[in-house]
Amino acid sequence: MAGRPPGLTWSKDAREALRKIADYLDSFSPRAAQETVLRILARAEQGLDYPDSGRIVPELADSDTREFIEGTYRIVYRRGKEAVTVVAVFDARMPIPGDLS
Repeated sequence: MAGRPPGLTWSKDAREALRKIADYLDSFSPRAAQETVLRILARAEQGLDYPDSGRIVPELADSDTREFIEGTYRIVYRRGKEAVTVVAVFDARMPIPGDLS
């Protein structure tokens, strides 16, 4: 994929998952919650400048659906001409969400 897509978007499910991660971590440490969310956001932004840098999601084998690993989280995104869309954020120890497979 040549060139940088104009924007990063987040699906409703991905936004909700990130909020739940933040809420859960906040109950233990507000600082850890903030740092984790910022790392996830920064890693997702990497998909704009380097959309091919994430690995192809092994469970899906679709070259346009890729992921980054940040700590214990998987950030799944889809490359498109108009945007890079984060479609899921979840604990890497859990199976991939059913609506992605």
